[in-house]
Amino acid sequence: MPSATKGNHGSPGKEKTTTAHKQNLTTMTFLVWLSNNIEKALVDAFDPIGVNNRNSIFWIAHPGGPTIVDLIEAKLSLKEEKLKASQHVLREYSVLFILDEMRNNSAEVGKLTTGEGLEWGVLFGIGLSVTVETVVLRSVSTSYLLIGSRAH
Repeated sequence: MPSATKGNHGSPGKEKTTTAHKQNLTTMTFLVWLSNNIEKALVDAFDPIGVNNRNSIFWIAHPGGPTIVDLIEAKLSLKEEKLKASQHVLREYSVLFILDEMRNNSAEVGKLTTGEGLEWGVLFGIGLSVTVETVVLRSVSTSYLLIGSRAH
């Protein structure tokens, strides 16, 4: 790795390499931290309601980027489709839109609940100062959506 003094003496290529290397180390440090802590957050949230199969819940994720989505998917051995709605909507909006996307898709394909046919789910976000916010969600029947749409 080039030294900081070399990077500061008119060598833009080396300065960029140093900056990119530092950024990559920061990303890797964060990913290691996340990988070591997300399982505990999920255990703390779901043990009280007896849920221990991560693929038996629906997922609403706001991770801040696709690399983190991929890491979460790999670390927790999730099926590819588990974070599909999050990956799609995060490119354009935020978690409220992910909830809406999942609700609409669940109704369109005939699922029994707004949570991809599942009763329980998790909404989590990676926030400032590397915090993880976790919310346990409970879905409702998609028949509720049909009743609500007739009222309009």
